[in-house]
Amino acid sequence: MSREVIVGIDGGGTFTRAAVADLDGNILGFARTAGAHPKKNHEPGENVRAAILGALEDAGSKVDAVRSTVAGFAGVNAPEDQVWARQFLTDSGLQGSAQVFNDAELAQFGAFLGGPGIMAVSGTGSIVVGKTESGRIVRNYDFHHEEEASARFLSYSVIYDLITRDAGPENAALLQKVLQFWDVQTVDGLRLLAASGFCSDRIEARNRLSEMGTLVTDEAESGNSIAINACEKVIDTLGTGIGLVSAVFSSETVPLSLVGGVARNPFTQNLIHQYLDNGKTNKTYHYQQPQLSPVLGAVLYALNEVKGHACEQVLERLLVSEKDHDFY
Repeated sequence: MSREVIVGIDGGGTFTRAAVADLDGNILGFARTAGAHPKKNHEPGENVRAAILGALEDAGSKVDAVRSTVAGFAGVNAPEDQVWARQFLTDSGLQGSAQVFNDAELAQFGAFLGGPGIMAVSGTGSIVVGKTESGRIVRNYDFHHEEEASARFLSYSVIYDLITRDAGPENAALLQKVLQFWDVQTVDGLRLLAASGFCSDRIEARNRLSEMGTLVTDEAESGNSIAINACEKVIDTLGTGIGLVSAVFSSETVPLSLVGGVARNPFTQNLIHQYLDNGKTNKTYHYQQPQLSPVLGAVLYALNEVKGHACEQVLERLLVSEKDHDFY
């Protein structure tokens, strides 16, 4: 058997990333495939399997050399979700110990190297997850706050406005771009398309709506009022989620990382800062870049489990790998 390795997995709605490392924290292999969320991908299990085997092949390693696997999957929000998530790993042939988390929880771990802070995700999916000073994991979902802050909600807002009221000449350019995106000729055509669920396939519909989010943020940056209103709605609910999670922290200033295409867009990121810095929550925030990508956060978690606690040299190797490679 080849030398022991660990596998870290970041399974999001758009991409699945897998990294293989030795027990000293050297990254040996990496692979990226399509998404792992069962509600947003047609073959999530196969995508996970391809990512794992691809990373092992890149590392020159085999499945039987894997000592430990730590995976974060979008959609793991309840105990019953562990069943399908763990099946993904079993179907990949992994035999060693395995732990499964929500992908945002591992992203938070990597961002703050296991320390306290809040990870606010707004991209294909959306969630706010924090680890408090006492080590408690808190999510916006725990407050029954169902956050409508992912990219597709930008699209919903714009489309609903265009099909329910007279957009006016000032929105002619936006309307034309939306019609072209959906390959329809008129507002009536857009109404009929929306009324039929956009696509016959629900997963394809969600994916297309998410893709349209970039169109909305681009138009908002150009000053379109309908697009700006859509962005403000999304940021309002994201800000509420951040405020709820941060309220559980004892410190007055809370570390915060923003992740995802919507949250990282310059226009919407400025809206988030305005929301949080203008006293709409009872905390202040220290904004920081994630120190490790989610997939390397999973690697670090696995190394901590195997070694008891990763030494400074192991952590330094991961931080260097993060700088030298693109794991997103």
